Formats: sequence, structure tokens, C-alpha cells
Amino acid sequence: MADPALNIPRMSAKEYLELERNSPIRHEFVNGVVYAMTGTTKRHDLINGDSYGALLNHLQPPCIVYSANVKVHVDREETDAHYYPDVHVSCSDLDNDRLSSEMPILVIEVASESTADYDRGTKFASYRKLPSLPEYVIAQQAAPQVEVFRKRTGWQAERFGPADNLTFESIQLTMPVAHVYRRIKF
Repeated sequence: MADPALNIPRMSAKEYLELERNSPIRHEFVNGVVYAMTGTTKRHDLINGDSYGALLNHLQPPCIVYSANVKVHVDREETDAHYYPDVHVSCSDLDNDRLSSEMPILVIEVASESTADYDRGTKFASYRKLPSLPEYVIAQQAAPQVEVFRKRTGWQAERFGPADNLTFESIQLTMPVAHVYRRIKF
């Protein structure tokens, strides 16, 4: 099936999951459209790794931190999407699908120039529909800056720089922003 206006091939979520199971590359899925994922930069990987490590060291069961290889599934309000966030946390025993999370409480994306608009736009709009999600975070690659969006503030951006402490309210963790960028030279 194709979108006649854009001529973009469409597939069902079931077809996507089958494709993903057998594919050597990862794809994201948004309302029937499949997007191939590109590789990352070393800087992206270092920021992602330090964020993941800090959360991993802090969290205790039932909370689990996942890296970029586990999907978050959003199936709400005319949105059916499967994303691969860079880091996310789930603390619910009910979030037990073996391939994806449906109840994350924290999602972190490491943004590049090419992904920043998508992370703030389509992805963020989808993530906001998850009832379980109180916090969404975007860590920049180009500068040591982290943006935190919280449901309790109406999803208004709070910006933190290298001299600031960053608090993830959803998991009661405060850490220096500099820790996220400790292996990066700007």
C-alpha cells in the first residue's frame, strides 16, 4: 500500500516487526512508514554511553535502563510508532514485552544537527502521548547542553549547561551535566 500523495510505501506494524526481526539494520516505524537508522558518531556514542552508565549505576530493580537497541512503542491517539531512543528507563512490572517498552518513565535522545528537529518534533510529539512518561531529555552533541522536558511543567524546555547539575526527577538522580560530556572535547 502506498500514500498516493507522497508515494511512500506503507506497511503494517506486524509487517514492520517481521522486517525488523530479519534485518541487519535497524528501522523506526511511524504510522506505517519505515525509516532506516543511520550509524552514529563517536561523540554520540560517548554521550550515550556516559548517560547510560550513570543511570545503570543508580537504578535498582524494578527499574531497568535500556540502551539504543530496545524500542519504545507508542500506540496512542492515532499514533503507532516504534522508536529506538538512545537511552530509556522503565520501572513497571507490566512493561514486559520482550522487544520493546510501552511504559518508559524517562527517555533520552542524543541529538545531532541532522536529528535535532526530528527529536524535538515528531518523536517528542509521540512520546508525550505515553501516559507513563514524565520526562524527556535531549543531550546535544555540538555543545555541552542538555534540555529536559517535563510533563509537570507543560513540557517546557529547561536548559542545563556544563556548570549545572541535572536532575532526573523520574528516577531521583542528580548529576553534573559535565559527567554526560566528560570524555568529549569541545
